[in-house]
Amino acid sequence: MDNDIKEWHTQNTKWLLVSALVIFLDQSVKWIVRKTLFSFAPLKILPWLNFKLAFNTGMAYGFLSDNGNAGKWLLIGIAVLISGYLWIWIFQSEPYKKLLLFALSLILGGALSNMFDRIWMGYVTDFIDFHINTWHFATFNLADSAISIGAVILIFLLVFKREI
Repeated sequence: MDNDIKEWHTQNTKWLLVSALVIFLDQSVKWIVRKTLFSFAPLKILPWLNFKLAFNTGMAYGFLSDNGNAGKWLLIGIAVLISGYLWIWIFQSEPYKKLLLFALSLILGGALSNMFDRIWMGYVTDFIDFHINTWHFATFNLADSAISIGAVILIFLLVFKREI
């Protein structure tokens, strides 16, 4: 029995590499963006896509950005709780539930990467700016994308009762 549990944990540990890859890619791209772009000066990539350096002290659409250090630590606390829950979920899931584990790993990596930004710099670096004419979606980053993709997969699995 102990060997079965050890094997199970060993197999699920591999999914933490997906989270680590998300963190590495997100932090690397954010570093490059901070070194090459000017704040709020858009760099046109496509007619509907700009790279625009923005520093977000809150959540999406600036939610909690006016709360200073209290908002920062609240968001860090939420990220710690969610990350802990995801970590446990990953290790308690059966190894054959690969799509579930992939989704959880994406969410975990994105949450941790944005949390590291908040801890180290006091803000999250955002830069992806989708727009249609003058309407702009909230500026976001690769970690946000990983969280969103993971959440969509997770919702799909929950709605269609697959692999959970």
